Amino acid sequence: MTYRSCDVETTSLPKEGEPSGIMELGWCDMRFDIIKPPKSVLVDCGIPCSIEARAKHHISDEMIAGEIRPDEAARMLADGDHDYLVAHNIDHEKHYLGPGVRPSTSGGESEPREWICTYKTALRIWPDSPGHKLHELRYFLDLDAADDFNEDHAMPPHRAGPDAYVCMHLLRRILKEITVEKAVLWSSGPALLYMCFMKKHKGKPWHEVAREDPSYLDFILNKSDITDRDIRATAKYWLRKVSEEKTTTSGPT
Repeated sequence: MTYRSCDVETTSLPKEGEPSGIMELGWCDMRFDIIKPPKSVLVDCGIPCSIEARAKHHISDEMIAGEIRPDEAARMLADGDHDYLVAHNIDHEKHYLGPGVRPSTSGGESEPREWICTYKTALRIWPDSPGHKLHELRYFLDLDAADDFNEDHAMPPHRAGPDAYVCMHLLRRILKEITVEKAVLWSSGPALLYMCFMKKHKGKPWHEVAREDPSYLDFILNKSDITDRDIRATAKYWLRKVSEEKTTTSGPT
């Protein structure tokens, strides 16, 4: 199997009604557990960079002027023989890059690739990690200790090439725990969140909220105006789990 992880640095986070575009694309390939050095390109999306985004990745409008266009970057990512595309939050990368279809060699329809989300899978495998951002998981799992981990390839953080490289090391660690088929399955839906960050139960794991205050989960699903699909999916999951536990405990009547 061949995998290609990707990462984008953008002008801002996507918000409804506000333009946002790619400033840098990075990718990293892995075949038979061998991780290759990352690659990256600057991208001229024609949209000014926000101060908040620049403070994170330090890419200026002047740096990307005259570089390749976003559609060219998307084609570069899709061009290759990799079987899977990988990102640490595929919803974000797919928003900018599209599905990453495999170019047709026969003149027929292009074949869409399957995606693996290292964020969604890590949430399920290591729910008690102190955090689930890419570099939080990097240090929680001690990815740097791998014999082939090259710290130079991982620097600086919050640039597309280095982050794609760390993401690939995280994927390799994930595939030691679960099959690629399960990784694809878990990646295809909403994220199953671990920690509640909502005011009433902020900082408490969702499984504790479900057992202590199931009515709060019912409120989220049926009475609130919360539309975030990850929060709703997590509330629905734990509400169902608690109901199943009660049924099992009470036994047949």
